[in-house]
Amino acid sequence: MGNKAARIETTITYQKEVQFDLKQILSRYQDADIIEIFNDIVQQETAYQAALNVTSRISKISILDYF
Repeated sequence: MGNKAARIETTITYQKEVQFDLKQILSRYQDADIIEIFNDIVQQETAYQAALNVTSRISKISILDYF
């Protein structure tokens, strides 16, 4: 009986921790500034496009370009 009670207590503690974590995550998204998020997305998109551009240019380089 003691073993079951200990497992139940552990499970309850774990569930409380998970609930606390989920509340923090939810709060972070509910309190988010939509303009700031949009700006972050635009900045990430710009960086992604720049990386694609560099990759495209590098893939066109050949050893024969130096002769």
